Amino acid sequence: MLAILMMDENKLQYLFEQFQQGKLSSDERLEWESYVNSGEQNPAFAEWLENQWEKAEVSDLRMDQETEEAIHDYVVIQPQISETSRRLWPRIVAAASILLILSFGTYYLMNREAPGQNSVTAELIAPVQKGVYLTLSNGQKIVLDQKHVGRTKVGDGTQVDQNGNELSYQQEKTAAEPQVHTLTNNSNAKYSLVLADGSEAYLDVASSITYPVAFSGKERNVTVTGQAYFKVKHNAAQPFSVHVGDQLIEDIGTEFNIDAYHNIKTTLVQGAVRIHAGATKFLVLKPGNEAYLENNELVSITADLEMATIWLQGKIPLNHRTLESVLTEVGRIYDMQFIWQDVSLKQLKFGGAVSRTQKLSNILNFFRNTGKVDFTVDGKTVTVFKKKK
Repeated sequence: MLAILMMDENKLQYLFEQFQQGKLSSDERLEWESYVNSGEQNPAFAEWLENQWEKAEVSDLRMDQETEEAIHDYVVIQPQISETSRRLWPRIVAAASILLILSFGTYYLMNREAPGQNSVTAELIAPVQKGVYLTLSNGQKIVLDQKHVGRTKVGDGTQVDQNGNELSYQQEKTAAEPQVHTLTNNSNAKYSLVLADGSEAYLDVASSITYPVAFSGKERNVTVTGQAYFKVKHNAAQPFSVHVGDQLIEDIGTEFNIDAYHNIKTTLVQGAVRIHAGATKFLVLKPGNEAYLENNELVSITADLEMATIWLQGKIPLNHRTLESVLTEVGRIYDMQFIWQDVSLKQLKFGGAVSRTQKLSNILNFFRNTGKVDFTVDGKTVTVFKKKK
């Protein structure tokens, strides 16, 4: 190639190999950055770089898990990503690392600090880890050890099995006084519960479920706050109902998600549910649809099932949501408060999903790199403002 438009191809080859191995010096990093930032105006260089990447194995990249997650999230945050791209993830890891540099310089891969260096506040902020609590009928509160495995007898005599982030009950003879427990998840990850009837509930961050230790009588009733995903063991003789706010969701053999952080939204994955709002309003939800209350009426629309349940995979969904809604969720997970310097930014919308297990700085950088929004972090407060051109 004609000296790659007056560039030293041998030098480029050297820099590329140093980049692959994570061995660029400070001066070499600046030189490499100047080359890659010229990619859009230099088709010859872009073609050369693509050819080099064709020759390189993805396994040659020395990435830790956090770096790989950051690249993955950068890719899926793009509004128009195709299913084909998702299936080609190993190649995307390689291509995205180039895209990151060509589009935005070296914000992540090439500016990572060496161990021991000081980081800005946001880079130190990880998802909150406050714990999981079990509240008994007598009001006693027990902190659950999320690393414990085995059977435990709690204060009211109930036996529960714990396996890390899962708590399970066995259907036993009903006690003279029915026992009711409340499981509260204030950790940074989902927590699962197997009820006495075998039904499963998955609790999101800042969520709780209240339930009987053993189901008796003609109905099975639980109460939820926050967000929960249910896999219900169907029993027509003993219907399963979820109470959430002023709504009642009745199972008819089902998997469904309830998001009650704000306006209650029920998303049906399979089976059927009957939703009641007040004494007179109800509807039967079909699989693939979601229902919520609008202008005091229950409304059913087609759901994005992947986005509605992606929190189970440790992701924050972005599709069909405003930036205000997304950052409210980020604040809940990272225990942060967001202040809006420009309220018009609240209505910005993006696509895809981002990992909710990485440091806050990575998430903020994803939005910064859209060129539309910027942030400053001061302790537990994040100020949101329009990015300067």
